[in-house]
Amino acid sequence: MYIRMMGSAGIRQATVMAILNANYIVHRLKGHYEVLYTGENGRVAHECILDLRHFKAQYGVSAEDVAKRLMDYGFTPPPSLPGARHADGRTRRSEKQGPSWTASATP
Repeated sequence: MYIRMMGSAGIRQATVMAILNANYIVHRLKGHYEVLYTGENGRVAHECILDLRHFKAQYGVSAEDVAKRLMDYGFTPPPSLPGARHADGRTRRSEKQGPSWTASATP
C-alpha cells in the first residue's frame, strides 16, 4: 500500500532523501563516533550505524542510554536491535531536525 501511495517518483525521492540525510549525519558526527558499514569513500547507504561499543567499557553508557538521552532532547530515538551495542541512525527526521539532532548527539 505504501509503495502504491508513494508512486515511483515518491519512492525515488524518499530514497534520495534517506541517502542524503544519512550521509549528512555521518559528516556531522565524524570525529565523535565511529560509523559501521561505510563504503570505500566513507559514505553510507540509507542509514548510518554508530558504533557505541566503547561507550559501555569507557563510560558505562549503553546504546539504550544514548537513545534515552535523545528522547530527553525531544527526538524519537533511532531503532536498535535488542541487546545491540550500536545505534541505528536512521534518517526519519525532518530536514530542520538534522542539525539539532546531530548537535544533541555530540559533546
